[in-house]
Amino acid sequence: MRTIYLHLLLIIALASCGGEQSAPEPTVMPQPEIVAVENPNPEAEKGQLDPEIAPYLPLLDSIYSSAPLWFKDGDEYYFYVVLGDWPAFWERNRVDGHKYVIGIVRGNNETILPPIYDKIYAPDATAKGYIEIETNGKRGLVNYHTKQLIPARYDVIFPTNDSLAVAVGKRGNNHYYLRSNGTEALITDATKIPRYANLGDALNYDVLNGKWRLLTDSYAIFYTDNGTVYDSYAQWVAIPPSYLLATGFTREYIDQIDTGGYPDPALTASRNKIENSRNIFTGMDALISAFYEEGADARGFFAREKHLALIDSNNNVLDHRMIHAEQYAYAEICGWDSIPYRFVNDSLIEVKTISGGYLVHQKLYYGMPNYSYFSIAQTGKITLLKTYRLFSFTKYVIIDESYFKGCFVQAKYDDDSRKWPNDDQINAIATDHLTVNDLDIMRNEIFAEYGLKFKDDNWDSYFRELSWYRPRYDNIDNQLTEIDKANLAVIKQVREKLLKNPKKYLNERYTYYYPGA
Repeated sequence: MRTIYLHLLLIIALASCGGEQSAPEPTVMPQPEIVAVENPNPEAEKGQLDPEIAPYLPLLDSIYSSAPLWFKDGDEYYFYVVLGDWPAFWERNRVDGHKYVIGIVRGNNETILPPIYDKIYAPDATAKGYIEIETNGKRGLVNYHTKQLIPARYDVIFPTNDSLAVAVGKRGNNHYYLRSNGTEALITDATKIPRYANLGDALNYDVLNGKWRLLTDSYAIFYTDNGTVYDSYAQWVAIPPSYLLATGFTREYIDQIDTGGYPDPALTASRNKIENSRNIFTGMDALISAFYEEGADARGFFAREKHLALIDSNNNVLDHRMIHAEQYAYAEICGWDSIPYRFVNDSLIEVKTISGGYLVHQKLYYGMPNYSYFSIAQTGKITLLKTYRLFSFTKYVIIDESYFKGCFVQAKYDDDSRKWPNDDQINAIATDHLTVNDLDIMRNEIFAEYGLKFKDDNWDSYFRELSWYRPRYDNIDNQLTEIDKANLAVIKQVREKLLKNPKKYLNERYTYYYPGA
């Protein structure tokens, strides 16, 4: 196994041959415990490496612990080189962590950055011709052509359209133009600061068809079969820039991106789009982002999420939360909801979630619309509001008839007493409206949450099975809110309509439901 002493001697020698514009070291150098890795990827022995870069790796592996990522610019190859324990991407969330430092060299072993940094981002993601770098939680930039360094002393770095600047760096509550010579200039005009709400396309991405240069896994395996070489684990990797990571809208590393073969698993799409930007309170912006990922298993999108971030006038992300996620199996029957959220007002967001899975207590549906509510405080804190009500909307908003409509799925199996059509694939019933029984539960759970003692034995028995129910009062009328009272009236009106012609509203139909998806 190679020793740290040999590593450092070789790095110093290489850095001294890199030309007059070698990048200086950061002001504060990290001091990790370096653990050399003799074979960075034992799996590579099963096949042959990518023939495009295979000639470069033996020398790099003799100097560094590994050279896990690379990209090509024109005719030049660039490698991200590591000293220490570089984790495989599927191990990056290990609690014990990994200790390593990372740098950049050209294919001819010319040092662009010595391996003394904590993290190096994707090329061109923040500024064309530059790579974002990080040490001790601070970010900077390096021009990978000239090796000119913009020191790592900024909390976040933003892209800019200013012709005289490479980017904008944020340190504390101040913003600076970052010049190509490594200097900075304080921005005194607040209208020139690239606020998140105005970044537009800079917050949107499509990793396969967008503006990011993707890195490639150096040790992707190519198996040989009867003399034919094909890729089994070849993949690209995207590392989103710091300004996007700060919002929480995306993962830190987007990996296993399909390069044209069929890795398992393979990511064929990863996209992010800002769907809503709204100014709330004074100087605070609420941004809602849609995040999508698609796999190569022919089932389409396997992840659809909505994220909310609250950002103040100094570009500080005050809070972030994923507010919505959809389940594919349910959407196969009902379709995706195109508008799953709305601002009730500046301090309340309503989220309509595609909900699947057996509802243990109520035992109503295997799939149904579910409403969640998030409050926004003027301090920038996002809070998920809690209620014991299954039909949570009765507590937080004044409802109309649209809340009784949707797609409701009941799973049925062979032992069901219904006469099923002669089709083994049909195992469920879908309807378009809540039933009279559902409305009775909706009405009575309002009373139950306040602790009403039910005189009806059936309802008393029903709610006593629920762990949250505490019967305490004979009358709770003085506890009802104005929202409660308005919604009880609406429930009564809809129930009367439903009783007259249930078939008109329910539209009951047979379908197929796969709860394991």
